Amino acid sequence: LETLLTDLHPVVEHIGSTAVEGLSAKPIIDIQVGVENEAAFEQVVERMSRRNDYIYYKVFNETMPGRRLFVKLSGDVEVLGFEKVYHQLEGIPHDALNKKRIAHVHVWVYGTPDWNRHIAFREYLRAYEDVRMSYEQLKLDLSQQEWAHGMAYNDGKNAFVKKVEGEAVRWWESRS
Repeated sequence: LETLLTDLHPVVEHIGSTAVEGLSAKPIIDIQVGVENEAAFEQVVERMSRRNDYIYYKVFNETMPGRRLFVKLSGDVEVLGFEKVYHQLEGIPHDALNKKRIAHVHVWVYGTPDWNRHIAFREYLRAYEDVRMSYEQLKLDLSQQEWAHGMAYNDGKNAFVKKVEGEAVRWWESRS
């Protein structure tokens, strides 16, 4: 990613559960890429779309206009039978993708509240074992349920994540 986007001067961070030692996680890495401004999004989309191992989830641009989301696959998108761009949630083959996803790449403007909350959440989980263990237990409980797709699993974590994110951001900002 740093090479692909080098002239955009990206800041690349490992976020998500795999970035927190000792926290159970699916074997999918969440990566956060920070760019200078939203004008860079067009260049990011164009460059990532040239690659045959990334899917662009354009469907989320409307609900999260400050982010661009990509999924990195373990092989060529078209050979694996997926679209390069998904415009509608209903068209995403969640079950099939789950078996081929390697990483989620979240592109934000560096230093925005959305960028910062992800860093704060990661660091808070690293710093507070009791919160990390509560999150892990929730994730383990949710993993035992049947879900229509990964978005439903994420919805199950949402209340906990939002509560802890608020605490994490206040904690993170108080450290500066």
